Amino acid sequence: MMGYYWGDSWNNFSWFGGIMMIVFVVLTILIIVWLVQYLGGSASSSSRNHVQEKTALEILHERYAKGEIKKDEFEEKKKDLS
Repeated sequence: MMGYYWGDSWNNFSWFGGIMMIVFVVLTILIIVWLVQYLGGSASSSSRNHVQEKTALEILHERYAKGEIKKDEFEEKKKDLS
C-alpha cells in the first residue's frame, strides 16, 4: 500500500518537472536572442548613423540641386559655412 501511494504521488509531480524544463529552455533561448539583438543592434545602428550623417555643405548642395534654393542664396549660405 505504501509503495503504491509514493508511486502515485511521484507521478502527479512528474509533469511539473517537464513543464519547468520547457520553461527553462525557452527562457534561455529568449535571453540569448535578446542579448544578440541588443549587442548586435548597438554596433550596427552606430555604423548606420555614421553613414547617414551629412555635412552642412553637402545638404546645401543637395538643396540647390533640387531647386529648393536659388543661386544667390546658395552662394550666401556657402560663404557662411566656409
